[in-house]
Amino acid sequence: MTGLYFALIILLHIPAIKSCIGTEVSHILAEKIGSKVNIGSINLGFLNRVIIDDILIYDQNGQKLLTSSRASVKIDLIPLLEGRVSISSAQLFGATIKAYKLTAESKPNYQFILDSLASKESTQKSELNFRIGSLIIRNGQLKYDQKDIKATPNKLDLKHLNVSDISAHIILNELTNDSLNLAIKKLSFKDACGLNLVSLSLKFEANRQQAHLRNFNLQLLGTKLYIKDGIASYSFESDELQLPSLQYSLALEPSIIRPADLSFIIPELCNFKNKIDLSLAVSGTSTSTRITNLRVSGRSIYLSANGSISNWQSKARWIADINSLTMQADGIKFISENLGHRMNIPIEITRLGNIKFKGSIGGYGKDIAMKGALYTDNGAAKLTVGLHKNSFNGRIETSGINLGKIIDNAQLGIIAAKLDASGKAETGNLKIKANGKIDRLDYNQYSYHNININGVIQKQNKQMSFNGKLNINDPNGKLQLNGGFSNIGRYPKMNLTASIVKFNPHALKLTSKYPSTTFSLDAKANISGRNLNTANGIIVLNNFKMSSPNNNYELKELKLEAGLEDHKHVVTLQSDFAQMQLVGHYSYATLPNSIANIIASKLPTLPGLPHMKPTKDNEFVLQGEINKSDWLQKLFGVSLDLEQPAKLFVSVNDHQRQMNLKAILPSFTYDGNHFEQGFINLSSPSDTLKANIRAHKISENGKGIYWDIQAKAADNKLNSVLTWNNLNGKKIYGSLDTETNFFKKEGHDAAHINVHSSKIFIDGTTWTVQPSDIIYQAKDLTIDHFAITHGDEHIIIGGRATPYLKDSVTTELKNVDIAYILNLVNFHSVEFSGKATGKANIAAAFGKLSASAKLEVNDFRFEEGRMGTLFADAKWNEKEGQIDIDALAKDTTSNLLTNILTPIETKITGYISPRKDYIELNIGANGTRVEFLKTFCSSFIDRADVFANGNIQVAGPLSNINLTGDVTANGSLHLSALNTTYTLKDVHIHAIPNEIHLVNDTVSDRDGHLGIVNGVLYHQHLTKMSYDIHIAANNLLAYDTHSFGDNTFYGTAYATGKCDIRGKSGEVTIDVNATANEGSQIVYNVASPTAITKQEFIHWNDRDSLIMRALHPKEQRQEAPEADIPSDMHINFLVNVTPGATLKLIMDPSSGDYIALNGSGGLRATYYNKGNFDLYGNYLLDHGIYKLTIQNAIKKDFQFIPGGSISFGGDPYAAALKLKAQYTVQGVSLSDLNLGRSFSNNNIRVNCLMDITGTPASPKIDFGLDLPTVNNDAKQMILSLINSEEEMNQQVIYLLAIGRFYMQGNNNAAAETGQSQTSLAMQSLLSGTVSQQINNVLSNVVNNSNWNFGANISTGDEGWNNAEYEGILSGRLLNNRLLFNGQFGYRDNANATTSFIGDFDLRYLLFPNGNFAIRMYNQTNDRYFTHNSLNTQGIGLILKKDFNNLKDLFRRERKKIIINETNNHKQP
Repeated sequence: MTGLYFALIILLHIPAIKSCIGTEVSHILAEKIGSKVNIGSINLGFLNRVIIDDILIYDQNGQKLLTSSRASVKIDLIPLLEGRVSISSAQLFGATIKAYKLTAESKPNYQFILDSLASKESTQKSELNFRIGSLIIRNGQLKYDQKDIKATPNKLDLKHLNVSDISAHIILNELTNDSLNLAIKKLSFKDACGLNLVSLSLKFEANRQQAHLRNFNLQLLGTKLYIKDGIASYSFESDELQLPSLQYSLALEPSIIRPADLSFIIPELCNFKNKIDLSLAVSGTSTSTRITNLRVSGRSIYLSANGSISNWQSKARWIADINSLTMQADGIKFISENLGHRMNIPIEITRLGNIKFKGSIGGYGKDIAMKGALYTDNGAAKLTVGLHKNSFNGRIETSGINLGKIIDNAQLGIIAAKLDASGKAETGNLKIKANGKIDRLDYNQYSYHNININGVIQKQNKQMSFNGKLNINDPNGKLQLNGGFSNIGRYPKMNLTASIVKFNPHALKLTSKYPSTTFSLDAKANISGRNLNTANGIIVLNNFKMSSPNNNYELKELKLEAGLEDHKHVVTLQSDFAQMQLVGHYSYATLPNSIANIIASKLPTLPGLPHMKPTKDNEFVLQGEINKSDWLQKLFGVSLDLEQPAKLFVSVNDHQRQMNLKAILPSFTYDGNHFEQGFINLSSPSDTLKANIRAHKISENGKGIYWDIQAKAADNKLNSVLTWNNLNGKKIYGSLDTETNFFKKEGHDAAHINVHSSKIFIDGTTWTVQPSDIIYQAKDLTIDHFAITHGDEHIIIGGRATPYLKDSVTTELKNVDIAYILNLVNFHSVEFSGKATGKANIAAAFGKLSASAKLEVNDFRFEEGRMGTLFADAKWNEKEGQIDIDALAKDTTSNLLTNILTPIETKITGYISPRKDYIELNIGANGTRVEFLKTFCSSFIDRADVFANGNIQVAGPLSNINLTGDVTANGSLHLSALNTTYTLKDVHIHAIPNEIHLVNDTVSDRDGHLGIVNGVLYHQHLTKMSYDIHIAANNLLAYDTHSFGDNTFYGTAYATGKCDIRGKSGEVTIDVNATANEGSQIVYNVASPTAITKQEFIHWNDRDSLIMRALHPKEQRQEAPEADIPSDMHINFLVNVTPGATLKLIMDPSSGDYIALNGSGGLRATYYNKGNFDLYGNYLLDHGIYKLTIQNAIKKDFQFIPGGSISFGGDPYAAALKLKAQYTVQGVSLSDLNLGRSFSNNNIRVNCLMDITGTPASPKIDFGLDLPTVNNDAKQMILSLINSEEEMNQQVIYLLAIGRFYMQGNNNAAAETGQSQTSLAMQSLLSGTVSQQINNVLSNVVNNSNWNFGANISTGDEGWNNAEYEGILSGRLLNNRLLFNGQFGYRDNANATTSFIGDFDLRYLLFPNGNFAIRMYNQTNDRYFTHNSLNTQGIGLILKKDFNNLKDLFRRERKKIIINETNNHKQP
């Protein structure tokens, strides 16, 4: 046998035999499988090895199915003899399999081989026992294609395989009917789709009870998976696996996955080159799987989870418990960029930033539920979501998540809410019910709080509805909304009620308008209709309120109602401000088109008119009355104010091309301009359009301009007459008659204006508008000698304006007052005047503009202030888009003493830029007159001889012009109201944007006394002026008038102190804190019937009314009417009055009666020109005089006794008066009193006293007598004869009138002495006449009012034989410090010890207030009773002090030090 074996081996190595055997085996196989087979050769190797070379098997279509360069197999013979197949080793080299099938239903091209190997006896079970000790495959290749499907490149496609480089080492230890024992030492291959199996190794054992997987190790290019151990147990019955018995478990040890290695499955993973660590454990049964300890960890992801799935064969139930899921923002972004399209990842996910999630997700069938907590960089939320078929429900709770960043909406921000939602979603239909609270919602950078929502939102196809409640309880607004709206169904409808309280849209950042403004309202709406034009229903607004610090508005009700009446659509508006009704057939959107179309039908080529648009044949009538327009101003900032109701009527019929529009505006103000008699009427009778527009513009002075336009349009022709009458400034009135034809020329709109001869009347002169033609077409304007002429004065405009430089328009002026031109354009902001002569030229007006002007203006004046002759050049700067200005105003001023002329000039250079909307002018002043100042300050300045030097820049946007620069002013200003002239010397004025400063500037009066001025004039771009001025005066002349004129006072006032003046347009506040200095005297004409009323500074009554009110206190005085002063003036006085200031009251100008008061005190007063004058403080009288005239012949001087007072407590009429005055009557005989013979020859001095008490409104005057030269007994005896107040009044009046006591009844004194009443009156008359004459002489010689002289002649009971002749002299010297009172005379009485009479009292005030003085006197002791008595002389000190207790008497007062603080001027 051995020899035979070796002999067979030798034979099989013979080539011929190998080829023959190969051919024979090929035939056998071909016959077996039914296809062509080629085998190159067969060798028998050592120890039972068979080697087959060059194998080629064709499919039944003649295509190569299998090729192999070599296949060898070593078969164990002994097991084979035992019925077992045991291959100790097998190798396959260079094998290529090309399999395919034509369609999915057709058989593959290798099916015939399988069929040939199938057992023919299906009922007989064969025993399988197969073993391969070692199977090695090298350089293998497998191709498979399904021909009817196109291959997908770079993706694993089981219908198209192209596997190459197959290399394997496999050990099949056992394969039987009941067991399998397999070990793959290594398996590797490549597929064209990108799958690259680097290595696969494993051990697998299985039998009918269990299967065991060990050391599973799979490697791709960057992936390593390792399963150390996996086991499954199960059971079979009748060769069928019993699935319920299946149990398995395996653990994936820590492994690495590179997602890019799986790009053959998901191509988008090709960019995922970062490796991920993975581990997990799996266990389960045939119906459930449990995953535990799942760990996924990568550069930007971490997952820790457990999960399970059960009943997955029918209705699966699954759950995943996610302990932690963390994803970095860059990782999410990377996944979204690469997998977003495949996985439908919303872009919002990428905006969450870093994500962390913990929770659970589960499902049952198609039901899904999730619950967990999501944490992101943009906030956190707790989520609960459930899905059941088409229904869903859920809840979200978040303390704050940035919704704006997530959905990329800059208007939104953080939302914090607790919301429950449920609903149902079907194809085309959606219904959501939401209920919850939104604690915070950021919108437009504002955080809304306390929002509650409870409602149902429904969507059907493209229609939606809402029904529910929405409540907002925010600090800046409360909203309650209840109801719903829907466009589901046949007609849309809405039924809502809303309440809004203190809604602040500015604080809510909804608008930049309405700062610090809140709105409140209640609203109801019930509307339905197919569209807006057919809507029926009602909208009601109630209790609308707008509140702000400076602006409030209330609207009680607004009702808008729409419906059908007589088949017409009717809309009615009822409100506090208007009542309107719209009736007809119309479309709201085309209502304006109807009016425009009718105009276009008459003037079809009118430039600027829109083309005719369809209007759906509107036919409507609109009529109404607008009562108020304050809502336009307060809500929308429209500056319109209707002083009287406006009426509107509009009737339009598109079909008939008929229109009638009428508007009546009796009185209204628009943008600060007041108009009256406003009227607009448009009508279209007989194919003609007629218009009449007129109004009267009223200026602040009650004048203005009246204009009227009459126009008629038809057949593209417009005839118009403009009539006006300008009553402002220079009177200008006239009319302009034109005829305009509109036509088309070369496809462009064109117009030909015929200007007919017209007249214009300017300030009494007649100007003629000459006939001319003006033609315009596309950028081509021709003006044929448009001229306005008057004598040798004219304005002529002519030329052609085109885009070309060769064409120009020239304007020529000759001796035209520029004030006329400014009046024509209604420019009255400031006044200019002067005769202008020159030319202006404009070339290429519609192209690259070139323009220049050269003017000479003689007698140029600005606000009536002389500026000289103005030479002005202006040029258009095309490059910069500006007007360059170079002007010079020349003038001269003369020295009044030398008559030398000095040139002065004002240089103006700069530009005005329409392109940049900017102006920049430099004004160089070289002695420039500032006469215009008196116009701006005409209320208190009537002469301004001021000259300025320096530079001022006028610059800024044209709507926001400002001043900067510095000037120095010299000259003088005369203040008309004060009649004072102040000299300015080097006063520095500094201007910065919106402020003009005066800093420590000095002014002086005529005496050289100084005042320091500091202050700021504030403005907002030369508008809304306000000022803050502070004046520190040092004995400054503050008032200086010398006659009453139209006033009730005049005088001279010197003041030291401070005066602060603050104010703005229509309002001024003056604070005065000053001392009235010596030399100040205010003279009031109290007797004038126009004496100052309560609302002026003080009110004095004439003498007669004062006495009459004392005698008849119940009679009421008549108030003078209040003065109507437009500006609000508040004056606060704090005045320190000194005795050096005199208040002189003219009681009777015809007789020269007056009161002069000198006193001291601190007075505080507040004055409001439209309110009250209040005065506070105590005025202590130092001295004073009342010069009184009796019967227009006798003058008496009452001296006010020091110590009197006037106490003011608010109302000056309620001041407490406590004044006492006296008049001394010398040499009054006592014989008139019939006291007996012992008194009959006695003459005494009598002081007539006047006590004034009460209030100025109700004064009380009491008269009394004082007898200073008699003893008390005699005084008591004399006064006892006066029994009543009436008798006392009689005695005082009699003493003042004739210097005698009034005789009581019939007495014998006159009879005994023979002296008559005529004689007594003669004595008094003679004394008064002498006294008056001497005073007149003294006043002429001494020229001083401090001296007074009186004379007295009296007789005793012996008549002229017993007469006394006395002269009375009183005066003040040394600045009122030396006081002298005396009487000197002669006594014709033989019984007297001396005939000379000489009493005097001399005082010198050591202190000006008289509290400390030296006194010297000589006084006769009761000389009228004891003619032989001696005189008394003396010298002494007088000390006066006020005190309330002994402490005050001896306490030394501390001096008060007043520190003047420097004021820092700031805008109030």
